[in-house]
Amino acid sequence: MRHSIKPIPNLKHVFAVSPPLDPYKTTLAIDNGYSFYRKYFLKKWKRSLLKKQNLFPQKYDFSKMLKADTCIELTEMMMPYVPELTTYRDYFKLYTLGNEALQNLNIPVRIFIAEDDPVIPHDDYLKLEDNRYLRVSRQKFGGHCGFLNLFPARCWYNQVIAEIIA
Repeated sequence: MRHSIKPIPNLKHVFAVSPPLDPYKTTLAIDNGYSFYRKYFLKKWKRSLLKKQNLFPQKYDFSKMLKADTCIELTEMMMPYVPELTTYRDYFKLYTLGNEALQNLNIPVRIFIAEDDPVIPHDDYLKLEDNRYLRVSRQKFGGHCGFLNLFPARCWYNQVIAEIIA
């Protein structure tokens, strides 16, 4: 949305692969779905918290948070660092995107999603309407960021993006 207020130089197109529209629902899907997704996301998030804590030890102590077992739990434990918000639900609402948020785009945005994504609820995308600048490429299969062609083994949307950019 920053681009619509103050254009970002040379930004001509935005591509997003399996982006969440409702981060609360996505977080629940991660926590209640396949355990390897939860472990993966928690590991990455905790690693970034450790880096931040190491860079700013006088400001951050995430030792209790690093024991969180779910993404919701970790998000809730982050709330003291965001005092202007009262709950993690308020935090999620800040970056929940609905159809109205994507109607006033001023550069092309292409989103790639899959109906079988176990992390991003496909129902959220049923409410989106393509417009002059928004195009949602809906695929039956692809999982979460998969979208693979087996022969040759590659991620097919890379070719689509290359063609659009060219």
